[in-house]
Amino acid sequence: GGIIAKSIFTNSSFESNHVNTIITLATPHEDPIIPVDYALRRFYSKFATHYSSKAKNLNGLIVASIGGGLRDFQVRSGLTHTDIDGLSVLTTDIPGVWLETDHLCIVWCKEVVLTLVRSLFDLVDPKTRQIYVESRKRRETLEYHLLKASKNKWRNGGKSIKNRPSERKVQFDNNARWREVIMRQMTLRAPEGNTEYYMFQAGENPRHNLLTAIAYYWDAEDWVFACFPSSYKLSVRYCESGKSLTYLTTLLPHSGKMVTLDLAKVYKSGYTHVVFVVPQRLSRKAWLDIDIYAESERHRKIDFTTPIPTTRVGLPIDQGSVMNVYDLVGLDKAWQSFDLTIETSCSGETRRAGFIWFAPPWSNEGVTEALRRNASRTLALQLHRPKPKDRPTLETPKLYFATNPQCNYLVTLKLNIFGVFSQLLRFYGPLIPGVCAAVLLEVLRLQLNSPKDVVPSYFTTILNISLVRLLLLPKLLGTILGLLVRKAVPSEMIVDFAFDAVSKFPFVVSGVLIAMAYGGCGTLALYCGFIFHFVKMFKAYQSLLQNRVKGVTYKVLRVERIAGAEHVGETISEDRKMINFQTTIGLLWFISCCLNTPVLMHWWKYKPSNNDVLSKLLYLARQDSIAQQVSDDNENPEVDIDVNVYDEGEPRNDHADFEEETRKEGNE
Repeated sequence: GGIIAKSIFTNSSFESNHVNTIITLATPHEDPIIPVDYALRRFYSKFATHYSSKAKNLNGLIVASIGGGLRDFQVRSGLTHTDIDGLSVLTTDIPGVWLETDHLCIVWCKEVVLTLVRSLFDLVDPKTRQIYVESRKRRETLEYHLLKASKNKWRNGGKSIKNRPSERKVQFDNNARWREVIMRQMTLRAPEGNTEYYMFQAGENPRHNLLTAIAYYWDAEDWVFACFPSSYKLSVRYCESGKSLTYLTTLLPHSGKMVTLDLAKVYKSGYTHVVFVVPQRLSRKAWLDIDIYAESERHRKIDFTTPIPTTRVGLPIDQGSVMNVYDLVGLDKAWQSFDLTIETSCSGETRRAGFIWFAPPWSNEGVTEALRRNASRTLALQLHRPKPKDRPTLETPKLYFATNPQCNYLVTLKLNIFGVFSQLLRFYGPLIPGVCAAVLLEVLRLQLNSPKDVVPSYFTTILNISLVRLLLLPKLLGTILGLLVRKAVPSEMIVDFAFDAVSKFPFVVSGVLIAMAYGGCGTLALYCGFIFHFVKMFKAYQSLLQNRVKGVTYKVLRVERIAGAEHVGETISEDRKMINFQTTIGLLWFISCCLNTPVLMHWWKYKPSNNDVLSKLLYLARQDSIAQQVSDDNENPEVDIDVNVYDEGEPRNDHADFEEETRKEGNE
């Protein structure tokens, strides 16, 4: 659907000013899922050429592309990236969603639907009641709802962009109680009386230059401020007003929010304290964790350029802290896959054990996971889009670890071998059929151009290894022949007899396959033909083995010079040529079957029922019998014929009656 919407703009008769915003779900914008033919590749190239040459004439077109993540097995999420003016994001990085979706779930997922509905309402200009014409406003609206962070501005709350927090001056409650805190770590909960304000010193001390606060169920419109205390009440300093810093807040799953402040920047802007408000009417399950620390203490690097063993490697973490940040140096390749396991052990009645999120800087594909107390959680560190080669100055991916001071953590990292293979298959799997077909066609060319030489096939080359020939080949052949022959029919003699009979009349097999393709599914006929070819190839291999046994027998009896030995040698050479050639044809046939398997699956799902097919066959047979009976009656007019008599005003429906009769016969 998204590709069709984009293709409209390539039509010269379409007026592009009719559409200024496109929202797509799990649409492969970058490349086709599987480039099955040149026409599909040319279709995508036409897109790229059109949008690059006419970018200025698109009237501010914005494309918002949303991908589903790893659960979408049909469309790889890296393909949902669009180069057109707009944004690309995965559902795992959308505030309020935080989840992976498959290709169907992304359409009806409630979290995604609500986010899109709010975006569409905010895209409407209240004055004109139409979509905003200015592309800047449309972009800001979509970024607010779909992106966790945009241009270093975090999504800071509010279901509508009109109600988002802003940088403004706020008057504090005169009846509230003020407390100046000198501790570097503190947990705040709901007050028992009036509203409370907690002040923390801001300055240029490099040992305490960052402040991170994480709140849960903190239902306050403005909850963090910067101020300069200039008044006193009962020998306690307090601020009459301050600047709201709530616009720097970022949302977290499960009613959480977080803010990280550079205390040096706050001090340079003319404020000496950071203030947190604890409202009077606050939920009893709400709490706020505050941590002041040095950036060098909590900011660490993990080197992925050196080989990481398959065993688990522990990562350092400050117990009792609130925030830890890791730079994942070298994690920028498509094939890389690692498992990050976090084991928590919490005391007290805390419900949340923190959060962890993985954020590559070059794409909006971050993953956020909530941690549970006294449990284990595994996060897959792998990319949907590798680092762009034309942007080497980009930062490394980051891993943010928001912890609970009441919990202890054990963090381990391990190379995921199966994840590496899945990444290789996900990125390069569609190229395998084309590469195999190209190599097989080259082998076929050599075989056709070398009729007098023996050009080995894939299997012959592999079997040159003595260990494979002695151990693997007998087991492989025995398994395949056992599955094809012993499990399919009761006796090998029946198979040999039937196969020899059919092989003498190949036009019969061709006719059956053509009829099967015409009356049912062409891919089903391809598979049946491949099975027939496969059995034929193994029969030829059986003949080759028999001739080799004869040749060995002649050598043992030292009668190599007799005519029988020479004949056996020629037969073996011919059999080898034929088997190599048939192996190449069989592999090409198998690739054709694999590429057409989706067609077979679709046909099998929507194929007509057996009763309908049987009714059609009975109907055709009955028509033939009626025609024969009419012909006989014309030749013998004395034969009595049963004729149904109808009134002139009664409508006749012979065909409906006959179909009902044949349907009953078919059910019987």
